[in-house]
Amino acid sequence: MITSDQGLRLAVEQLGQAYIAIASLRAEHPQAKPEWLAVMAEGFIDHARQLQGEIEEYTGIAGLVKNGNGKLPEGPDAARPAAHSNPEKAVEE
Repeated sequence: MITSDQGLRLAVEQLGQAYIAIASLRAEHPQAKPEWLAVMAEGFIDHARQLQGEIEEYTGIAGLVKNGNGKLPEGPDAARPAAHSNPEKAVEE
């Protein structure tokens, strides 16, 4: 769980490293079957999804997604991001 902006930066760095590891599998094993690559990448992909979810929760994006359609709500009833997504506001509190 991300609880600070420092934690957010660490999660983003780890997410990048997970994607690099996935890309490296293909580069290191160019003749590998797609099924083998899928099995080898599964752990990295699961980790990347977990990190992405934590990033979305911390930044407030997860709360903005409506009805599971992947679109942000519009109009006056749209959800607002969490207070901690604005560093200046978080310092004031």
